[in-house]
Amino acid sequence: MNATLASTLSSLKVAQAAAIGTHISPSPKFSAFARTAARNVRTGLAFASLASAGLAHAVTVSSYPFTVPAGVSQITVSIQGGGGGGGGSDAGAGASGGAAARYDAVLNVAPGDLINRTVGSGGGGGKVSVGTPCNSAGAAGSGNPFGGAGGQPGCVNQSGGGGGGGGASSLTRNGAIVLLAGGAGGGGGASFVGTAPTVGGSVSTTMASALSCSPGGSGGAGATGGSAVDGGGGGGGGGGFSSGGGGAFGRDGNANGNVATGGGAGTSCAGNQALLFASGPTGDNAVATGAGAANDSAVGSTGSVGFVTVDFTAAPTLSLQKAIGTGGRIAPADQFALSGNGPNSAATVNTTGSGTTVTSAPYSVTATAGAAYTLTEAMVAGSPSLLAQYSQAVACTNTGPTNVSGLTTVPINVTPVTGDAIACTITNTPKAPTISLQKALGGTGRIAAVDQFVLTHTDFVIALPPVITTGAGASVTSPANTFIAKAGTRYALMETMSGQSTSALTQYSQAVACTNTGPTNVSGLSTVPIYVTPVNGDAIACTITNTPKAPTISLQKALGGTGRIAAADQFFLTHTDFVIALPPVTTTGTGASVTSPPNTFIAKAGTRYALMEAMASRSTSALTQYSQAVACTNTGPTNVSGLSTVPIYVTPVNGDAIACTIINTPKAPTISLQKALGGTGRIAAADQFSLIGTSTSSPVPAFTATTGTGSAVTSTAYTIRATAGSAYTLNEAMAAGSASALKQYSQAVSCTNTGPSNVSGLNTMPINVTPVNGDAIVCTVTNTPKASTISLQGALSGTGRIAATDQFVLTYTDFNFAPPPFITTGTGATVTSRPTTFTATAGTRYALMETMSGQSASALTQYSQAVICTNTGPTNVSGLTAAPIYVTPVNGDAIACTIINTPKGATVSLQTALGGTGRIAATDQLTLSGSGAGAPAPITTAGDGNSVTSAAYTIIATVGEAYRLTAAMATGSASTLAQYIRVVSCTNTGPTQVSGVTRLPINVTLVHGDAVACMVTNAPKAATLSLQTALGGVGRIAALDQFALSSSGAGSPAVTTTTGTSASVTSTAHSITATAGSAYSLNQTMATGSASTLAQYSQTVSCTNTGPTVVSGFTALPINVSPVNGDAIKCIVTNTLIPQPVPATSTLALLLLGFMLMASAGLVARTKR
Repeated sequence: MNATLASTLSSLKVAQAAAIGTHISPSPKFSAFARTAARNVRTGLAFASLASAGLAHAVTVSSYPFTVPAGVSQITVSIQGGGGGGGGSDAGAGASGGAAARYDAVLNVAPGDLINRTVGSGGGGGKVSVGTPCNSAGAAGSGNPFGGAGGQPGCVNQSGGGGGGGGASSLTRNGAIVLLAGGAGGGGGASFVGTAPTVGGSVSTTMASALSCSPGGSGGAGATGGSAVDGGGGGGGGGGFSSGGGGAFGRDGNANGNVATGGGAGTSCAGNQALLFASGPTGDNAVATGAGAANDSAVGSTGSVGFVTVDFTAAPTLSLQKAIGTGGRIAPADQFALSGNGPNSAATVNTTGSGTTVTSAPYSVTATAGAAYTLTEAMVAGSPSLLAQYSQAVACTNTGPTNVSGLTTVPINVTPVTGDAIACTITNTPKAPTISLQKALGGTGRIAAVDQFVLTHTDFVIALPPVITTGAGASVTSPANTFIAKAGTRYALMETMSGQSTSALTQYSQAVACTNTGPTNVSGLSTVPIYVTPVNGDAIACTITNTPKAPTISLQKALGGTGRIAAADQFFLTHTDFVIALPPVTTTGTGASVTSPPNTFIAKAGTRYALMEAMASRSTSALTQYSQAVACTNTGPTNVSGLSTVPIYVTPVNGDAIACTIINTPKAPTISLQKALGGTGRIAAADQFSLIGTSTSSPVPAFTATTGTGSAVTSTAYTIRATAGSAYTLNEAMAAGSASALKQYSQAVSCTNTGPSNVSGLNTMPINVTPVNGDAIVCTVTNTPKASTISLQGALSGTGRIAATDQFVLTYTDFNFAPPPFITTGTGATVTSRPTTFTATAGTRYALMETMSGQSASALTQYSQAVICTNTGPTNVSGLTAAPIYVTPVNGDAIACTIINTPKGATVSLQTALGGTGRIAATDQLTLSGSGAGAPAPITTAGDGNSVTSAAYTIIATVGEAYRLTAAMATGSASTLAQYIRVVSCTNTGPTQVSGVTRLPINVTLVHGDAVACMVTNAPKAATLSLQTALGGVGRIAALDQFALSSSGAGSPAVTTTTGTSASVTSTAHSITATAGSAYSLNQTMATGSASTLAQYSQTVSCTNTGPTVVSGFTALPINVSPVNGDAIKCIVTNTLIPQPVPATSTLALLLLGFMLMASAGLVARTKR
């Protein structure tokens, strides 16, 4: 059997490695084991079998639902359905109920799976009923699913009901059914006589597939036959994939008896769920339940209750807990980190709790059987104490097979096996500290034979009993001063000389050596008293070794402040016993550092020594530039507190260890600035000066304002206690309330220094200086009122002089005296003569001017003048921009003015204007043009009415070139130029005379400085009409004949009557100043008094016009015309006698008449004369 179970274990381990849900068919060995185990369950031997198979420490689940724990991958399940109830009795016993299904299986699971069960109950036993009512059927067994109820008997006389079907038992994983055991069928009820009832159906143990539920057993049939009409129906079947069928009813007697009911069918299986079998299932029938006894008036026996049991083999577990012993935690913040090392190790657990309590859970691991694990502890980060300050006691227990009695130290090393549940506790108890103090003697041992040492310690509350050494020479025979200390208390370990000793402790050197097996670091305990604050766990042992001291003297150098004044500075350190001067030590180092060792020597007790210093030969500074401070110490008996000057005189005794240091500090530099006044002193009585210093790296005092009058300065100097190496600037300004500006004074600077810095170059303001140690710089700035100066210079720009002979006369006047002028020299654009410069009188007004010299060919107006003035003094000269230059200087002014003469360029321009009523037509514009070098393109005027909005036509001319400017009507104009009256006028700001330029075109040749501007004013010409008469042929017909010339239209004058005789007309024409666009009619008639009629004359009309209107068609009277601007229409009407035909008889008469007329004319002529 053991071999079989061992083989089965092997199969189980293989199964454990399989993926969940994979079905592994059972091996024959396992099937044998399972069947044996199933029988052992029924006989109470299941666990014994498991133990014998090496499956000890299996756990049986006692509470449902059940969560699969960590480390468990399989469970062993035994399951059985409810048994069928026995049939009720009648004359005979009812039939027994059937046996339910029973299975054993190993199922794959995963940690965290939820396992639950439903246990099927046995079917109820059939009862016996007499008469009515009939209620003797056995109840259905509960389960998942339920069994069927028993059938009721016929209700006649005594009747036995059928037994109830047993309920099915089921197991679920995460809510899904994975295993069902069907209930058995109930037994049939008995009848009074006749055939025996049928036993309830048992559940088959044959499993065609692990994927099916076991079908329930069918109910047994009731008994039949007999005379009485009674008999029960069979019980219902238990649950299954196909439910158990109900038992058929039986009846007593013939078929006409009362009808019994058949048993109810069991309910269906809950579902088809894939079973997660690692092995099995296998099973057999449960034991059948008993039937009721014959003639028993009691009920049939209830079917046996089903069962579901779950067992699993627990994985080994390890746990580590913390306990705190007496005294609790050393520090309140102390916590412990519990951890393990091995497969599936859990995260470190940090303890919680205070004092002796631990409130945290233990460190736990679900281990792998056969794997090595290490459990240990450490202090949690942030804990003030070390683990070494605690003792460690280990106690382990195990409910499994591994012997843990030997696990007593940390780390805890263990290899668990299956079923182990190892729980270890580490108890940490604070270790009490111990301290011991021992004596040792070095060198030659005790100075005096009676010298002994008192070793003592104190906690600063009470001085605990000392230990007095014993021994001679270098030996110490007494024990150490040892005591148990209190953690956290500060102790002082000390020694003194015992009362009988003749030496002082200072005559011994003391060397301290301490060791500790605890956490406190004692490497730094090297001096006496030895101060130590032990912690729990310390075991401190200190030894003071005393060695007799030989007297020594040392002289060292130190440098204070900024160190050496000069980089080359070094010092001789020397000493003498007044018999021989011993070799000196020359210092080394840079800046404030001294890298050389001290001048140290072993002295002779009772001998007087002098310790001194001097500057080394290569030093550039003097010792007097350094201050000297002496500091001496002595660990021996001689008092050296009075050694404070150089040379240092000392007479050592035994045990002295005299160390003197001469500290040389560069004397701090000083800078001062003083004021002096030269010349006539202050310009204004209110003038004072502010002396001030600045520094970007060091503080400076506030400014100092001078006091005094005239040339006197009664105030103290401005002084800075400077920092060597810092840059300083000394300056001055006028004090508030001063009437003058600083630039009205000259500044002379002189500096002296008793220190090393060279100040000979400090001669201007501001004074910039970076002092070094030892400097004592004194500077004086002397202010002298500046006399004001004025200078005037000429300059030429552009092309320079217009004519080679052009020179300029520069002059000035104070309006009382005109000094001799200064004439420039030079050619072209150069001026080689110096400026005219003079010392001016402050407050006096001056005029600076220029004219052309006598030999110059050009006029000054041909040059433009630009004035530029500068001044280094206080007067603002920015507004001096024109000549003459008027200026009133003050003290300190240095005014320099330059008059820059530039030949003016020549320009000529032509512009148009409109007079009268403006443009004749709205489209009338003029084109202005010119010719000559640089003449631009023509421009057309713009504007309307009388306005001209366009710019003038302008030529930037070349001097000496001929230019021609003219105007014409622009393209698109409706009028002609002849319709306008033109008036030309020109102006010139230059030398060329243009007064004679009065008509177009304008011809001009320009010179430098010409700016000719010409204006053409065009005014519309008024239209004029005139009518004159003339006499043709022989003239007037009659001497009295005259003609009346008249017109009609706007502005027509009165009728004009001609005068004259014969063929002459002495009167003026009939003239009209017409309105352009108005209609006029010109005509003539015979004047009153004329002897002839107009009809006697023929009229010939001829017209002329200098304007635009065409008059060639005016050939007859009346003359009708609408003139336009510019028209000057002149018409002449020639009147000629119309000859009359003369008859032949009248010829003589006509001749006579002619002679008479001639005679008459001659008479008249003579009369006129």
